[in-house]
Amino acid sequence: MKVAWITLTSGRKDYLEKSRESWYRLAVGDISEEIIVDTSGNKEYSNWLSETYKNAKVFSLGKEFVLGKTWDSGIKKAYEYFYDIAKTIDCDYILHTEDDYVLLNEINIKNVIEILDSDKNICQVHFIRQPWTKDEEDSGSVLRHCEKNGFKLTEKNNEQDSWVEHRSYFTFGPSIYRKDICYIEKDLDNNPELALTYKIFSDPNIKNATLGKIDDLNMVEHIGVIKG
Repeated sequence: MKVAWITLTSGRKDYLEKSRESWYRLAVGDISEEIIVDTSGNKEYSNWLSETYKNAKVFSLGKEFVLGKTWDSGIKKAYEYFYDIAKTIDCDYILHTEDDYVLLNEINIKNVIEILDSDKNICQVHFIRQPWTKDEEDSGSVLRHCEKNGFKLTEKNNEQDSWVEHRSYFTFGPSIYRKDICYIEKDLDNNPELALTYKIFSDPNIKNATLGKIDDLNMVEHIGVIKG
């Protein structure tokens, strides 16, 4: 079992330093490769990444390929590059993080993969963020907001963990998934995260899993600027 930790960053050094420290400290388990995908187009930042995180392989998108006219087009380009890099990595699973998500509670990578392996229809085990829209806050959490919008939430557990199965979304937020996701034929136009969600859940058997119980506190904190 090989797990690659792949982090997307766009030049936000202060966010990355804070988030990365939390993942080093609280993500328990073996990582076969540590990858940083840099879409900043900033050579100075790319050099800093290589000097600071010597155990990581840094892949940097050239400046001429970076800029998008809109936030969605920029994310589209970033994730095209992210998945192109991920396909080249010798791994079975991907621990997917972004530079602006801080891990708040310990996770055991092996145990999370056991959840994935318990059901081939689980496409992703993700770590829930705090509510950030008014609707999410009014509902009490991200998951309760999904439930309010008609999505069924099913709590499951094994000897180690609890998780919630649902078909609400596939997320670019922190998660673990099989490398197979990288090979899904994607149309990442418009909102790329939403486009991938529609593609994955076109199969009626596929579901997502959120680590923890329905009303547990968030496992990660998004510290970046909220867009989209």
